[in-house]
Amino acid sequence: MRGSATQIPDRGFYEVVSAGYKNNMTDIAASLGIHQLRRLDGFIRARQHYARMYDEAFAGLDLLETPITHADRNHVYHLYAIRLNLERIKIDRAEFINQLKNLKIGASVHFIPVHLHPFYRDRLGCRRGDLPRAEAIYDSILSLPLYPSMSERDVNDVIEAVHHISTTNRR
Repeated sequence: MRGSATQIPDRGFYEVVSAGYKNNMTDIAASLGIHQLRRLDGFIRARQHYARMYDEAFAGLDLLETPITHADRNHVYHLYAIRLNLERIKIDRAEFINQLKNLKIGASVHFIPVHLHPFYRDRLGCRRGDLPRAEAIYDSILSLPLYPSMSERDVNDVIEAVHHISTTNRR
């Protein structure tokens, strides 16, 4: 059975609505991708550099947590997810994302707990409250822009926007 997920416009997340497999790479995409493997190390270095810029800029900001790093591991930063400290900020994640959008910064929501997707909710009777820790984390995380073709100016724009929103919405 092929599954499907629907993207919900302007809400920054998707929903799994049927069972299936996530096999969405076409042969054409694979043929293009295989040639980019030669550039992978450079992509990773760029992502790591920008992640360090974010880490340094947000180090003293008690309104959010940055990704955990380990000296003995090589994080490639496919995503840069921050976790908002909702007890210290007057707005929720959705409003934080909206304010970023108003400042021309795109942000996304990832890692939606499986039990909150319609397929699992409807099929298995799952509901909000079943996994409170997963839900609390989900409600407070968002992914900031991080991609190899960003410029340092782009990264600094994101940093300035996050600082501005955090400062103006501090409890």
